[in-house]
Amino acid sequence: MILQLLIPAGRFGRQIYNTVLISAGVFILFVCASFIMVNHAFEKSQSAAVRFDTLEGQLNLLHQSLVDQETGQRGYDLTGKELFLEPYESGTRLYMETAEKIRANPDLHERMRQAADLAIEKGLVWHDHYGSVQVVSKKRGATVTEVDLLDGKSSFDAFRFAVKDALRVLRLEKEESTRSLYYDVIQIFAVVSSIMLASIAAYVIYLSGNIRKVSSTMHSLSEAVQSYAEKKFDVPVPNHSNNDELRQLINGIDAMRMELNEKFIHIETMADTDGLTGIPNRRYLDEKLQQALAKAQEEGQQMAFILCDVDKFKMFNDTYGHLEGDRVLKHVARLLASHMGPVGLVARYGGEEFSVLLPSEGLQSAVQYAEHLKNALHHFPLPPYQVTMSFGVSEYRDGDTASSLIERADKAMYQAKSSGRDCVRTEE
Repeated sequence: MILQLLIPAGRFGRQIYNTVLISAGVFILFVCASFIMVNHAFEKSQSAAVRFDTLEGQLNLLHQSLVDQETGQRGYDLTGKELFLEPYESGTRLYMETAEKIRANPDLHERMRQAADLAIEKGLVWHDHYGSVQVVSKKRGATVTEVDLLDGKSSFDAFRFAVKDALRVLRLEKEESTRSLYYDVIQIFAVVSSIMLASIAAYVIYLSGNIRKVSSTMHSLSEAVQSYAEKKFDVPVPNHSNNDELRQLINGIDAMRMELNEKFIHIETMADTDGLTGIPNRRYLDEKLQQALAKAQEEGQQMAFILCDVDKFKMFNDTYGHLEGDRVLKHVARLLASHMGPVGLVARYGGEEFSVLLPSEGLQSAVQYAEHLKNALHHFPLPPYQVTMSFGVSEYRDGDTASSLIERADKAMYQAKSSGRDCVRTEE
């Protein structure tokens, strides 16, 4: 009697209605479980991203603290003033504290732990065998020999290279984590697709006269879900006019589609965007550069590349501090991006270096763009500082690779620096 009241005239019979209701309920539960699994995967990914960012910050802090030690030791050695021992001693304390935090991190994979331990050990070698030894020697009135200077530089360079390698390993683990999340979500969607096919079969058996309409709707929905498994979230869910369980199911999948789309866009943006400046990073630049090279090779089009570097940035950091240095990098990134518009791809190349990829542009046009950017830095200063940059420009030649194109631009940029900075130079 209750079921008769629940089923309006013209709707499916009691048995069919029960089957539809149970099937829809089971599927909705499965979708909810899938949604929970996807959310769990995203939460796991975000937690991993926080750990990666924390470790990256600690590695950078490790590097900076040894730079402070080296700067203080060198200043004390040159002047004999104990004022320079303050950054040496504070850098030593910070180095030891940071090294302890890194070593105490229980979440490091073996490859990452080995790279981090190597960087820490290289820094300790410099401190124990050069830095502290030279400070003590200076206090005793001894003089640093040329051999000592060369040994200290070699030891410091070994530490710097070890930190760079640890950061490279960290980037690789970030990429592996992103791929793992992607495959987990794909597997979830594959299971959803399988359940959808089973649901379609059940509806075909029990929905008799309405089989064609329901089957068509479910088939479209299955194709849409399969598209979502392939990250094609622009595929819309099918229309269904009846206000029934199927409509609720479609609405639920559509809501999940939109939320997953936003989360995937967020993840891809994080992977392709420089965290400090908000512009594309080196990874994204390398991908677009390979695409532009392939197009230039296939279609014979022109292509140019600009590499630019903030002048005297290390001196600026040493004088005003890294927070002010970050302000400069953000200012430069905004200025370059706003003055290039849609013409070229502006990306952070690394450190204080930026790059501009100019598809379909020749050397002369690229030089004009570089001059335009150089002048923009003068017209829009960052009070109280006047930021300048040196620009190197290269253009595509037959047989060029990404490395050769960048190498010529890099040489041109260093020619610009050798010519007094704040200028544009082209490849030879």
